[in-house]
Amino acid sequence: MRIVTSPTRAPSTGFPVAACTSFPRTVAALGRLFTIDTLRVTPDNEGATTFDIAIKLTPDILKATMPHYAAYIDKYISKGKYKITLTDKSGARWFDASAANYYMHFKVRSKDGHFMPIEGGIRSMPEALTIQLDMQMKIALFTVGWSEMIGDFDLINTPHERGWQMRFAKEPNWHLPITVGTLLKSPLRRPFQGQGIPVRVSVRDNPGSQTILNRRGSLVVQESGIIRFLNRLSGTAVGDFLGASEREANRFNADAFRALRQDVAALLQ
Repeated sequence: MRIVTSPTRAPSTGFPVAACTSFPRTVAALGRLFTIDTLRVTPDNEGATTFDIAIKLTPDILKATMPHYAAYIDKYISKGKYKITLTDKSGARWFDASAANYYMHFKVRSKDGHFMPIEGGIRSMPEALTIQLDMQMKIALFTVGWSEMIGDFDLINTPHERGWQMRFAKEPNWHLPITVGTLLKSPLRRPFQGQGIPVRVSVRDNPGSQTILNRRGSLVVQESGIIRFLNRLSGTAVGDFLGASEREANRFNADAFRALRQDVAALLQ
């Protein structure tokens, strides 16, 4: 898997300046919601570079043009807590991401445009990794989430498709209100039995046609009181998103991709 190559040896002040210069439309489109708060670029003796990036969510800026989407982010996304870690069989970390209190933090290491382990010697990224997800968010009056949701993470790398394929077959540690936790056990084990929970995210290049972003997943559950409770909570969050918030979110994404296409076309001229 390749990542952006040009900043690998750039000083810490060069990356954002280069991005603003080369991708001005993209920076402007994304800047309505995302602001780079911290960017540390640290070269090492192995010839690799570690990127430590903190990005702040700014729904207060976005609400000037997309008030419904900004309000949804402020209510649900910005106040949640998330953590994603990718490791290999030896336990070496290849990617760290976390989010809390309006900030997203990313840590990666690269050499010549390829991911490297965050610590240790230089080597190629294995096609099979392990992903761990931790998540906690507040919906209505309840705080819900999980920790140590561990799954298989495989790279998709074909001539016309790039992406990731995941499968979660291990039940995580649930974090639920005390009164709800007493109902827990077998009903929430069902999704992780058999083939587990498969998730696939990829970008496919169709020659002569549009590039397609694919997202696919499936979840098998067992009907129960706890499932109905979680469905009501998720229904609240989804219901708040449908309508004006969703239309504005789609417009925000479309603006960003349109700006990126224009910036790339300008660079190729």
